[in-house]
Amino acid sequence: MSATMHRLANGLTVAVDPLPGAESVAMGLYAMVGSRSEPEACSGLAHLVEHMVFKGAGKRGTRELAEAIEDVGGYMNAWTSRDQTTFHGRVLARDTALLAELIADLVRAPHMDDAHLEREKTVAEPAAASSVAAVVYGTLGGLVGKNVVMLLSGGNVDVTLLSRIIDRGLLKDGRMAQLLVRVNDRPGALASLTAALADSGANIVSLEHRRGHGTVWVTEAEIALTLETRGPDHVAALVDSLARSHSAASSAVNGGISVPRDGWSLRSGWPFQHDGM
Repeated sequence: MSATMHRLANGLTVAVDPLPGAESVAMGLYAMVGSRSEPEACSGLAHLVEHMVFKGAGKRGTRELAEAIEDVGGYMNAWTSRDQTTFHGRVLARDTALLAELIADLVRAPHMDDAHLEREKTVAEPAAASSVAAVVYGTLGGLVGKNVVMLLSGGNVDVTLLSRIIDRGLLKDGRMAQLLVRVNDRPGALASLTAALADSGANIVSLEHRRGHGTVWVTEAEIALTLETRGPDHVAALVDSLARSHSAASSAVNGGISVPRDGWSLRSGWPFQHDGM
């Protein structure tokens, strides 16, 4: 069902997108103001205000706000960007009125207590740790024997970028492995593969079963795997075990393992390049 737009008498625009059968409600209030709306002398004010409203609003203090949403198994949060400030949450359908009340209180009746404000001014978001990390890991040279002052100042970390950085680190350390495996497209092939991975001690984080891919033979399927592993030695042993358990004759191809067509073809790391078998 497509979303519908409603404009209330007070000028507020409401978008509704019902999902028949859904037992929960997601709600968000989107204000078209953000860091670009700040006066130059008040840089950071939008983000500060976003944090402050959760220190108390309406008839509830900090703890009461948290308990009100958590007691019904709901979720509520907010974020600030250059041109938008958003307050959002999710609850069971029966608690829709409560979520609407809480979000309205955050926007219309925040307490803005002086003591909370002074305390909030000292809070540094995780991005502030970047200067410490640069010094600790030797990214900046010429600092040995010198007195160094690290400025703790920064906004929210881009969680998408942070996730990519973490994944790259895990892959580099062998704590995560990504494999593309080709199997015969027949019943039991996927079960055989996952059983072999379980026997090797690898934990499957994600698995995608691809059929009809342009570079895959019509009798094959390609399995894209992300695995939790214990280190480089474990990854190497895993790849070797998969090759040995399904082929007596395996050979190194493009840094990976190639096996005859009646077995598996796999490579550690993406993208996978077919070796022409």
